[in-house]
This record gives sequence, C-alpha cells and structure tokens, in this order.
Amino acid sequence: MLATGVSLSYHLCLQSSEYVTRTIVPIDDSHQFKTTEVEFMLNDGSLTLFASNKLHCPYSAIKLVKFSMLHAKNIRRDYGVPIWFSATDKNNQPVPFVQLLYRWVTTSKRHDSDPFLSFRDNHTLHCLLYKTIQTALKSSAKHFNLDEAWFNTQSIRMSVPTIARAAREPTAII
Repeated sequence: MLATGVSLSYHLCLQSSEYVTRTIVPIDDSHQFKTTEVEFMLNDGSLTLFASNKLHCPYSAIKLVKFSMLHAKNIRRDYGVPIWFSATDKNNQPVPFVQLLYRWVTTSKRHDSDPFLSFRDNHTLHCLLYKTIQTALKSSAKHFNLDEAWFNTQSIRMSVPTIARAAREPTAII
C-alpha cells in the first residue's frame, strides 16, 4: 500500500515533498487532496461522480477520475481547478496511473474529510508522510545492498523519467 501511495504522490505532483504533509495531522492549507476531492465517474452513461471512499465497483466500470486541485494557498476550499483522467487511452488500453488510483481507493479506508493519501486502521488516521517515504526508500536501498545515502525522494522523481528515456519512450510520454 505504501508503494502505491508513493507512486501516486509522484504522479500527482512530481515530487512527494510538494504534496505530502510533514505533520501527523493534516493542516488545512497543505494542498492535500481530501478524499471527497478525488472522484470517479462510472462508464454507465449516468455522469454521476462518486467520492473516492465510496467507490465499490470493478476497475472496468470506471470511465474517468476527477481531481479538484487547489493550486495556491489563497484559493477557497470549495474552489479549485478540476483535472480529469480517462481510465483508458486512445487505444482503449487501461491507464496505469488510474489503475494505481483505483488500487489505492479500494485498499485504503478513509473518511470524507481525510486526505486522499491516508488510511485508517482501528480508527486511527495515518497520513503518507515525507519522513515515511524517505525511510521506505532508504530501507529498500539497504535491502538491495545499495548505499542508502544515494537515495531520497528525488530518486523517485528522477528514476521514472530516466528509465522511460532509456527505454526510448517518446518525450511526450515522459
């Protein structure tokens, strides 16, 4: 679950430290998405949106994902820029990022006002924290006998584009 959350934070804001709060309890102006600010639309023609913690359907039933992005601290909570992602690409293939979102939504348990990248166990809120990501990266490096000093959250930010470029992916995809 942590790996999915780390990948989501990278894809959403390019750098986990820009998205993830450094506090245990989320602060109101932290730019975190609330659970209700990430919504899914089903592929049933109804145009109905479901909050991410209310989604109970197979991945194949999803058409779109909507984020309400608060891109500046002075934007009111009920305003924001909507960002939409389709569940399939132009060739009708699943979009990996949306699959990650779906995995997070169907795995984590959250309340409406909880941050999207959080989860609850025994009614205790756990937010995906910068420090947690940093610790996970360093312990993963150590597990593979790599020097943990070489790895931090920038490793996530740069490794995906570097790997994609090495695989000769078109620049538009990277």
